[in-house]
Amino acid sequence: MAGHAVGMIEMGSGGGGRVMVTADLTSSMPAYYGGIATTLIAVATSLGGEWGLVSHMDYGISAVLSNGQTAYYGILPEDYAFRINTGWTTPAAFVTAVKALPTNGYGNDSAENYSRVLWELSQADTIRRLGGAVNGWTLMVLDSLPHWRGGPTGNQPWTDSIDPGRRADGSSATYPYIGGFNIDFVRDGINPLRAQGSKICVWDVYGYNPGFWTRYADAYTSVTPGSAGATIRLKQILSS
Repeated sequence: MAGHAVGMIEMGSGGGGRVMVTADLTSSMPAYYGGIATTLIAVATSLGGEWGLVSHMDYGISAVLSNGQTAYYGILPEDYAFRINTGWTTPAAFVTAVKALPTNGYGNDSAENYSRVLWELSQADTIRRLGGAVNGWTLMVLDSLPHWRGGPTGNQPWTDSIDPGRRADGSSATYPYIGGFNIDFVRDGINPLRAQGSKICVWDVYGYNPGFWTRYADAYTSVTPGSAGATIRLKQILSS
């Protein structure tokens, strides 16, 4: 199924004293996570408010290594395309969740699933599990661009291929199969999230493609994880 054309981005109101962090834990990210955790902890502790944390790795290894679809993900605890680490909570509980993030990496970075994660954050059952809509800021911590998990022409931008269904937080309890369409980065990811009242900040720890992210995000930074400058810059953005 072909990807969808990129349309106009619908702007949301933003603000609201909340920050939802989306953490890319694919195989290129573990080297950064000591510094990332240091910065997130400092910023959350300083700013206060409500915080949440979701994370993602690659699809199941059978899906990563072939073009065939599977009906689920989260085959193993360390293998998930979307996980809620904590819903809306206090900075102290958020800090605990950040410290508990696995940092071993998973997969071969062929499903950096940013479109999927944004789409999940606007789904009714996700909102229920988070304890409320994602408004305020969505802080995406990452090091690449959104692309799907392969196919005959390799990694493609914009879509994450056919949705393979979902499991609850990587456990054995399955949600109903949802598959059958491509998840478009703007149409299915950014626009519904903004419609909830969220602004999007991208913290690109590698500085891979600022031109792309500054086109689609409300704020962008590539400050060095763990540095004093990272804490200062993120506090400036997330308090605006």
